[in-house]
Amino acid sequence: MPLKNSDKNKNLIEDPLFFANLVQTSDDAIEVLSVDGKVIFWNKAAENLYGYTAKEMLQETLLKIYPKTNVAELQSFMALLKNGEHIKSFVTHRIKKDNTLIEVVVSATPILNGKNVVIASSIISRPFLGQEQILQYTRSLIEASLDPMVAISAEGKITDVNKATIQITGVSREKLIGSNFLDYFTEPAKAKEGYQQAFIEGYVRDYPLSIKHVSGVVTDVLYNASIYKNSAGTVLGVFATARDVSTQKQASQYARSLIEASLDPLVTINIDGKITDVNQATIEVTGVSRNRMIGSDFSDYFTDPDEAREGYKHTFEEGYVRDYPLSIRHVNGKITHVLYNATIYKNAEGRVLGVFAAARDITQRKKIEEQLHITSAYARSLIESSLDPLMTISPEGKITDVNHASVSITGVTREWLIGSDFMNYFTEPHKAREANRLTLKNGSIRNYPLSIRHTSGVVVDVLYNATVFRDAQGVIQGIFAAARDITDRKLAENQLKETLNQLEESNKELKLFAHVTSHELQEPLRMISSFSQLIEKRYKGKLDKEANEFIDYLVKGSTRIQNLLNDLLMYLSISSTVRPYVEIDVNEMIKKILFNLDEKIKEMKAEVTYDSIPVVWGEVGRLDIVL
Repeated sequence: MPLKNSDKNKNLIEDPLFFANLVQTSDDAIEVLSVDGKVIFWNKAAENLYGYTAKEMLQETLLKIYPKTNVAELQSFMALLKNGEHIKSFVTHRIKKDNTLIEVVVSATPILNGKNVVIASSIISRPFLGQEQILQYTRSLIEASLDPMVAISAEGKITDVNKATIQITGVSREKLIGSNFLDYFTEPAKAKEGYQQAFIEGYVRDYPLSIKHVSGVVTDVLYNASIYKNSAGTVLGVFATARDVSTQKQASQYARSLIEASLDPLVTINIDGKITDVNQATIEVTGVSRNRMIGSDFSDYFTDPDEAREGYKHTFEEGYVRDYPLSIRHVNGKITHVLYNATIYKNAEGRVLGVFAAARDITQRKKIEEQLHITSAYARSLIESSLDPLMTISPEGKITDVNHASVSITGVTREWLIGSDFMNYFTEPHKAREANRLTLKNGSIRNYPLSIRHTSGVVVDVLYNATVFRDAQGVIQGIFAAARDITDRKLAENQLKETLNQLEESNKELKLFAHVTSHELQEPLRMISSFSQLIEKRYKGKLDKEANEFIDYLVKGSTRIQNLLNDLLMYLSISSTVRPYVEIDVNEMIKKILFNLDEKIKEMKAEVTYDSIPVVWGEVGRLDIVL
């Protein structure tokens, strides 16, 4: 992007240090020669490329890095520059300090002064990527993979591995290559079945296995495997990629032929965000041809281009990105949700060439997450519909969430409640604090009485029930509490208490009345009893048989009434006077009762029977009243 023509930018451009730093940090080797062909500037990239330091090359000619067979080329080269001619890129040979012959791409430009006179020459050179460099580039992609990769022959022997395979098995590359693929799994028979299926079907997807490390650690993985071929179409073996499902690692790559075998979309991106290579899986997920994708902008194939662009920029800055969520759009409109794992890859000199990224299809998982979201929303609706105030509280006593009933009972908004102290909404904050302490200590608390104060001043009595909730590791995350409004119940209890008090007063009055009445009846009854006994004494045996029976009934009846009044007085004073227990002949008591009820029994034409009853201990008066 060109600099805007401002005073600040103008000063920056005119500052010699600005261009010196710019040239010094270039990834291309830059050599500046005087008119007589002496080196007057030699940047850091030139030191890295040729092995000579700037101090070693200053005032030297380029003959120091030219093969003797190319001297004529150098002379012609310098003559063109002196004449002010630009030299376009061409491939030539140079000699490094260690006498290694390398191929480089060279271009050159004469430097002119204000009078258009050549005063120096600028030469730019960079390594020529021949077959060896291409192989190194491919290998760097393989080693950059976070997923274990392995190539397997038809006989089940390992023919190649990457660094991630060495790390996950704890076995060196030399021991792995040539060994049996099955030896590194907890279930060798299952592993054998997996790679044989790949040879038969051409591929195997998300095949579950467990890799055992030499230390004994077992890693659960999902294998994606596919056959790979040479240029003649002959099957060479199986290329397998293991995905660590415990940490959901993604992204991997192998050699060019193995890249095409991957079932995950794989892509390489340069520093400018342009795609430099893709595999077949990437073509399938986008619906775009390889030729059209290479050279295009990586961000063009996502529903959110800015997010995609931000992802690969982050990779260049940090060196990697893990489980980066994006959505790929196919040309037919289909959306595939993926998680990207990406990492930078370098050439043999350690120079960053670009980003290697692998995408794992999580569309199905996305659907599950959406379903979980729906379920969560449903659960939330149930919480909100609860008539009981519900809330979650941190171990420090801060409210972390509430339902609508909590807002209603306190008169405080949800936003204000969340983050505030739980105890602030009770008439007795110290009791509320103690309730939380007991919950954290014991794991739960039941029917703890508290009173919530509404902002209007209304107080609501509640019973507080709470329990702790924990994370997957069992660590307490907070308290889930529910408050049951017992205002109506309290009112009913108070009303019942008042009714009982009134009943108790009524009973006292009735008891007093009975007591007074019993006393008042004593004297008339005593008189009736005395005259009855006097009549019996004077006239019994002088009258007919029927009259004698009437007199007998009269005497016994008055005596019975006298006893009943005495027992009633005893019952009324039972709380203050306790009679001693004696032996009671219940049979005799029943005979007396039957005698008293004789007229009623005859009137009802009833027949009363009873068996012999044993003698018991008790108070005669009480037992008589009961019977």
